[in-house]
Amino acid sequence: MSELINTSLFNDANLAAYYRLNGNSNDSKNSYNGTDTDITYGTDYGYYSQGALFNGSTSKIVLPNLGISGSTARSVVAWVKPIYGNNLVIYHSGVRSPASEFTCIIDGLGRPYLTCYGIDYCSNGTVTYNTWAHVAFVYIGGQVTTSNNAFKLYINGILQSVTVTGSTYTPNTSNSNYAIGYDATGTWTRLNGSIDDVGIFNKALTAEEIASLSDINVTLYNDSYLRAYYHLEGNSNDIKGNNNGTDTSITYGIDYGYSDQGVLFNGSTSRIALPNLYISGAMARSVTAWIKVASGNGGIVYFSGINGTAQNFVCCIQTDAKIELSCWGIDYHSVGTIGNNTWTHVSFVYVGGQVTTTNNAFKLYINGALQSVTVTGSTITPNTSNSNYFIGDDYNGTWANLNGSIDEIMVYNRALTSDEIATLAGSSATPSTFVPRIIWF
Repeated sequence: MSELINTSLFNDANLAAYYRLNGNSNDSKNSYNGTDTDITYGTDYGYYSQGALFNGSTSKIVLPNLGISGSTARSVVAWVKPIYGNNLVIYHSGVRSPASEFTCIIDGLGRPYLTCYGIDYCSNGTVTYNTWAHVAFVYIGGQVTTSNNAFKLYINGILQSVTVTGSTYTPNTSNSNYAIGYDATGTWTRLNGSIDDVGIFNKALTAEEIASLSDINVTLYNDSYLRAYYHLEGNSNDIKGNNNGTDTSITYGIDYGYSDQGVLFNGSTSRIALPNLYISGAMARSVTAWIKVASGNGGIVYFSGINGTAQNFVCCIQTDAKIELSCWGIDYHSVGTIGNNTWTHVSFVYVGGQVTTTNNAFKLYINGALQSVTVTGSTITPNTSNSNYFIGDDYNGTWANLNGSIDEIMVYNRALTSDEIATLAGSSATPSTFVPRIIWF
């Protein structure tokens, strides 16, 4: 993830206008400077640095004509943090008549929505209110039908499935009424919330280009072996599948997240119980997460199975700040340590099959670097039962509950490579302690 100005897309000849919103609505790419009405700028309203706060009633940024009209391909990307409202405008151009407008909104359910008045594509996925999300609205050009996916919608770098209403149209957007957070026709609700880093292109961005602007490593997200992914944006829902968690004594907030919101565990009663993920026996697996614990604290990051010889799989932080992977009978401990009260990326990998004191079948990583280990116990072949999956706790109190914060937990039913883990540790979002404020690894 990078601010657009720090990517190759800033030098793309098809970047028509770019609004960093650092205290004004000047175009950082060309000369299409905006005109503000009732806009508040500040670091409290920005994803990277400063951003713009819209009040939902009178705020607007009116743009000059950008020359993106007719059925020309185009893309609009932005970081948004909407406050609840119905059909909040992100970007608008054109006039309110069939096929003549191009409007990007967030609807009342938090779904990105793209319309050209006559055919509407609505994302089936949602953004979370009061939480930063990267959104992208793409038109590939030409005719738009109910089935040709000529409109594409992305949340945090991930292409969304859509619900389509209307009938076949070929957009004929007029070169007029360009605006951020507002539409001149008065049809849609003005933006209520914050926005940052708005890019407008006169081409259809690729999935890879959009991913480079979001928090998500798309390749690893689309990996068929990703069994569950807990983004922890206000809940423990699995954003990859349907393995949603059940919370006990969990506190969510940006103070506890690496990439926007995360989870605080209290060290005693906090836990997230997961459904059975069907990663059992001697199957290979990987668990990755961002964690932040104070000196002397620690506890379970991830647990599955039962507490009996070879039958559990335990990823934890020791009180001496080392990380440990255990299978009740053999334990691998990192020689290296995590930082004190500092966000650290940790990975626990099992390559599958027998685990000995010397074959490195368990691998431990801190901030993407493979760790030297000390090993206790003896040779064992894990036979993890498909039961008792938890984040931050086990099922019967044998292990210590996590005391600290955690974010962005990914569970794979294969062994990630060193390069893949380095990518996850190095390409995720800037810590939320950097600026007040999302897909990701």
